Order: sequence, then C-alpha cells, then structure tokens
Amino acid sequence: MGRQAWKLYYTHAEVFAQYKEATLAQTEFKNAVLFNRSTYISKSMLGMTFEIYNGMKFMTLTITPDKVGYKVGEFAITRKKPVEKKKKKKK
Repeated sequence: MGRQAWKLYYTHAEVFAQYKEATLAQTEFKNAVLFNRSTYISKSMLGMTFEIYNGMKFMTLTITPDKVGYKVGEFAITRKKPVEKKKKKKK
C-alpha cells in the first residue's frame, strides 16, 4: 500500500532553517548535519550537501536530480558488508 495522497512528505524543518540563515547572512551554506534519516528529498534541496549520521559516523551526501523523491536514509548505509573468509587448502 502506498502513502495517502492527502498526506505531505516529511522534511526536517531544521534543514531549511540552516539554509535560510546562510543565505540571509550571505555566507556559504556548509554541510547541514542530519540525524533524521526519514527526511524526504525534495527539488528545493538540489545542490545541497548533508552530513548524515548512520549510527556510527557521519556520511557526506550531495543531492543530485536522480536522488529526488527518496529518503535521506537510503543513501547512508548502516551495516557493514560481510567479508568472506579465505579458505585454506588441505594438503
């Protein structure tokens, strides 16, 4: 089942507050820090760079047009990939 049409997508308000402060002060918008992985990526975020917390460290994410419509957490991997052990040859 999909999301109801009348519900709006969730976007963390702090992201836009940080961006607004930077533009009003005419300074460069630095990486916004996000702890909320459920934030929806909208068209207004294009070109922004975020530091996303994955539970252990921060990962850098730059928003490009192909990432619009997804959630921020989909691009911050929280699990390590398994490493296969090398097999020893029997003599």
